[in-house]
Amino acid sequence: MKNVLFLSILFLGAAAYLAGALWPILFPVTAIWTNEKAVRLPEINERLAQLGYLLSEPISMHSGPDRGVALREMQGLATERAQLIADFKNAMNSRQSPAGPLKASGIALAAVGVVVWCWQHFRPRRTLHHEH
Repeated sequence: MKNVLFLSILFLGAAAYLAGALWPILFPVTAIWTNEKAVRLPEINERLAQLGYLLSEPISMHSGPDRGVALREMQGLATERAQLIADFKNAMNSRQSPAGPLKASGIALAAVGVVVWCWQHFRPRRTLHHEH
């Protein structure tokens, strides 16, 4: 019966630590940030640079792309780029956010379990002295 509290706390600590260790495996970054997105972001950046250059040129009546079409494409790409950057930041923040605290709480619980076990087994025993 003495060991129930110790074992319970130790088990909870081990479970929390294991959950923290397995978190990146169970919830990988690739679920949010895919290879397609990793390839698409530089493509968008390159096209935005091209469109920025084209739109910065003086207006010519003889040649060049329609500025309205180029501007609409640039706005669409800027929106897509903002979404990709948000996805990337979300992937980087979500990968490790719960893992560290879970591991730390697991270690802390295990330490508390050991302290409880030591307290139960090594504390000085009070004895009742009956004086007559």
